[in-house]
Amino acid sequence: MDRRGQFDVARKSIYWGIAGVVMTMIVLGFALMIAGYQNKLTYTPPELKAELISLRFVNNPDCFAYQEPITGKVITNSIDLSKFNTDNLNKCYVVTAEKAYKDYNFRLALTNTQISSPTGMITVPEIYTVDYYNVDSLTLKKPVLVYDTKGVHEDQLQIHVEVKV
Repeated sequence: MDRRGQFDVARKSIYWGIAGVVMTMIVLGFALMIAGYQNKLTYTPPELKAELISLRFVNNPDCFAYQEPITGKVITNSIDLSKFNTDNLNKCYVVTAEKAYKDYNFRLALTNTQISSPTGMITVPEIYTVDYYNVDSLTLKKPVLVYDTKGVHEDQLQIHVEVKV
């Protein structure tokens, strides 16, 4: 093989090496563009997720919604004050300790309802999920009907949401 043949082989090796690197970068770039586009298409805002999760609190009789004793009909957007406690909240919305910092955590408060504690102080009922760190990301407000021993009255449920502490 003469000198020209040696340079021809070296030139082709360099060309195909550079062409291979460029083609690899193009394929990886295209794959990343498709993945980014897919993430944009399937993105759900945290407000919507929190709203959908919080619907269970006022519409599910296993959580806080009032259920008529005779007919068994569930009154939507209602709260049975006898069910409004931390134990019931933690049964209704289960957060595991190892995933609590990733999951949504809630603090629920009724703004116009007051209850008297055993010490005689009048407080606004407020309950928390297990690993609530008091770092609110957003607050949702829902008008609700509160059923207690005195009857029914309108109130506003404030749902304070922690998103990934």
